[in-house]
This record gives sequence, structure tokens and C-alpha cells, in this order.
Amino acid sequence: MFIILVIVLVMILLFVVLNINTTNDSPKVIEDISINSSQETIIEVVPKEDIPKGGIAIFYRTSMNSVEERLPVFVDDVNDGGGYATNIRWESNENGVIRYIPSVNKLDVMGTTTSYSYSKAYISVHTIDGRVFLFRHRGGSSTLSEVDSRNAETKGSIPIDDVDFAVIGDDVYFREEIRKDLFDKRTGGGELFIQNLKEDSPRMVLDYGDSSNKGRFYGVSGSLISVLSDYSTEKDTIRIHNLQTGDIIKTIYQDIPSGFYFEGDDALYQIISDGKIYEVYRLSLQGQKDLVLKLELEEGEKGISIDQENGKLLIVSYKPIFEVVQILLYDMASNSLEEVPFEPFGSTSSPDYQFVILD
Repeated sequence: MFIILVIVLVMILLFVVLNINTTNDSPKVIEDISINSSQETIIEVVPKEDIPKGGIAIFYRTSMNSVEERLPVFVDDVNDGGGYATNIRWESNENGVIRYIPSVNKLDVMGTTTSYSYSKAYISVHTIDGRVFLFRHRGGSSTLSEVDSRNAETKGSIPIDDVDFAVIGDDVYFREEIRKDLFDKRTGGGELFIQNLKEDSPRMVLDYGDSSNKGRFYGVSGSLISVLSDYSTEKDTIRIHNLQTGDIIKTIYQDIPSGFYFEGDDALYQIISDGKIYEVYRLSLQGQKDLVLKLELEEGEKGISIDQENGKLLIVSYKPIFEVVQILLYDMASNSLEEVPFEPFGSTSSPDYQFVILD
């Protein structure tokens, strides 16, 4: 009798277990979620999070294993509508560009690359006029791709030789890589090329030795700009170039103090630092230079990264290991400074933080 009773109880228990996932309250596969555990877990339905319009998205490069626990998880289907979620594992040699949206504390992968002992790889991000570009380099080849700021889909991609490039509309200006012999003597390369993101081949616009093919090029407000630095005098000269020929049209700034430059959608911007003091200047294409902002680093801050879009400056201060300390958004029209709340994040390899305003 005891044996029969045990068998009956076991059968009842099995029936309950086998039917637990057939009720209307059974777990379902999620679409998108971030969790802080690498353990597989059955999870309830979570609606897909809307990305807020008008909010800021910050882009930076880092090692992928440093952010894996905060990225969207991998979801695996099981029978009867259930799902198991686990963080995707990234190796230490995998690097990528991350998008961080502070208002919803959301991290996403925009693009990745992998380095090997026999082939080192590099990836960086560039934002301009609300657009996002990824530069990838491996061995002797590189590509520049425009990606959608919301879903990371590739809009266009071209082979490119130079990490320093200028984007104007769909045209990309870049220099061909300089080739040298065993005695470090140039054998070719260094010419300035232009290529449309929707076309298959580039066109040379300036020879290597052309006097107009000097300095670093920037794309600003539909114009091609170059900055030529004299390191002996620590002075810079800024010129504007013809878009079709690359020839210098005129010099708009002569012998101004050297600094770090970045592109805005309305002007070229310059940062001049002296110890803990940072001055941000706006250099219009009409030759007017204005001091926009003066900042001083606080205790524990190593430096700042600044980017501009749509009349706003994004100011990110960081620690010596590039972890973000503070995010400020400065409105140049109203001369107002807003602190942006965020959860801890930061790059493992670069102090370069760029942003777009999501439409």
C-alpha cells in the first residue's frame, strides 16, 4: 500500500511540473532588457523601450568585456513560449563603439572589431551634423561607415586610408596612406582624395606636394577647412578650400595660438588648456573668434571632452582611467548650463566622448 501511495504522489507531482508552463501566466520571451547577472533566468514580458526624441545619445569606444553586463541580453526560445536570458560574453580582445542614452540609462553596441596577435584592429566614432560614423582599421585596410544613430544599421561604407577625414554631405575627404621603402623614404601616397559614400571609387583632388595639401582637414557647415600648425611657434593657420579642386580659397585665421580642434555644425571649435583651465572658442568661417566657455577641472578630474551640435556643447569630465565624472550640456543661445544625470560608465581606452541629439 505504501509503494502504491508513493507512485501516485510522484505521478501527481510530474503532472503539475509538466503543465506549469501551459497556463496563461507562463513567462514569455522578452524583446530587449539589460540585466546584471550572467546566470540564465526565466523572465517576464518587458515591453521594448522607446528611445526618447530630443534626448542626447553619447558615443564612445571601449573594450567590450568592460560593459557586457549592462548590454542587452541574448534571449533563447524554449518550449511553450518561455525564454532564457543571459548576457553575451565578450572577449578581452574585442573592442567596440557604445551608445549611451542617459535619460533611460541604456547602453547599446553600434559596432565592434577584434584584435589578434598577428593582426591588430582599431575602431573609433565620429559624429557631425547629427550623423554617426565608424572608422575601422585592421592591418593595411580601413573602412568608414555611416550608421543610423537609432538602430546602428549601415547607411553607407567606403574603404579609406586615413583616420583623419572630413565629411561634407555625402562626400568624404581623406589622404591616401604614405608608402615608404626600407630606408623610410616615401615611395608614394599622401594625395588628397574625395569619395562619395554612394559611389564605388575615389577621385584625387590634390597631389602629395601641393601647397594646398597641408595640415589637417575638417568639414564645417558645408565647407572644407584645413588647420596648419607651426610647432616651433605654437601658432596655427586656418584656410578654407574649394570643394572640387581642394585649392585654398582664402586664409581665415593667421598665427592664432595652437589648440585642439573639433567640428561643429555651425563653426570650427578650439580648446586651449593651461593646467586645469580649459577655454573653448568658436571660430566662425567669417573670421570671428569668440570665447564660448571657460572651465576649471575639479578634484579627481583628469580632463574634459567637448562636442557640439545644434547650438549645444556636451562637456564630459573624466578620471585618469577615462571613467566619466560629470556630464554638462551648455546651451549657447541662452548661456545656460545643465547637469545631465547618469549612471556610472566610461571608456577603457579613450577620452573622446561625442554625441547627437536624437530626432
